[in-house]
Amino acid sequence: MSVEVVPGVQITAAILCEEVRSELNGKSTLLGVYSGDLLVPELPANLRLGVYAEATASLAYKGPLHVRFLLNGEQIVLGNGTLNTEAGYIALPVSGMIVGCNKPGIVSVEFSPDATLWKEVISRQLKIGTFKDGILISPSV
Repeated sequence: MSVEVVPGVQITAAILCEEVRSELNGKSTLLGVYSGDLLVPELPANLRLGVYAEATASLAYKGPLHVRFLLNGEQIVLGNGTLNTEAGYIALPVSGMIVGCNKPGIVSVEFSPDATLWKEVISRQLKIGTFKDGILISPSV
């Protein structure tokens, strides 16, 4: 995967999770990492979703960076921020936001420098289902 989200900044990997915490030592802690489908016991559901994206910057960039969460192509949540980076390896942590989902489908996350040209960085299937003792017991599409 390699997606240029702002001029000179390429996302090389992204992880969807419930929360990304920035630590005092410069590290990030990821909580509730999703390794596959997003499972909820029922719909509608409010999910707390964050994104940890790794990137390479071929040049310095200072400017806006917008993030949005979509369900089946429809925007649910929009966040706005600023990216200020030098060239090199960087992380783009997005703290958890409440994402309201009312139907099964594809949840995707997109980044944009101007809130008009969007680039998808990760997507996951949202399904009704539950786990018991680590085993999926009631999947649904």
